[in-house]
Amino acid sequence: MPGKRLAVLWKDPATRKNPSRVMICYQQLQGDCMWRTSSGIGMNTSLKDLERRNGRPFKLFGFGWDSSGTVFSWEGGNLAALIKGGLILRLTPDEAGTNSEEYRAVLGESEFLSSHPAMQKLNPTVYAMDLEFRR
Repeated sequence: MPGKRLAVLWKDPATRKNPSRVMICYQQLQGDCMWRTSSGIGMNTSLKDLERRNGRPFKLFGFGWDSSGTVFSWEGGNLAALIKGGLILRLTPDEAGTNSEEYRAVLGESEFLSSHPAMQKLNPTVYAMDLEFRR
């Protein structure tokens, strides 16, 4: 069932021991992903909703590169345990937003607060969720 699909990356692919990462709803570009965090975060959760759940602005990388839209700090908010637990969220604006002045303002390998006016206007949504195992 596509809405429950996972991909597991192994540290030792031959023996399938020691998973390094689980990609949630891997390569699912359409439809509902049934996976959610215990706090209800899933695919298509918006930046504004994440801010509300976190109780404060958080930090994410700019768009248009390998780590595009990756949340890397919850700034001590309610969702800080997600990163400690290994959950990686990546956000992206809708396609119409990628042709805007706001999008150009938050492009590249820079750090941005979710409260940045361009981020607020774009209100990107979660498009990828990975669980990284740290040993």
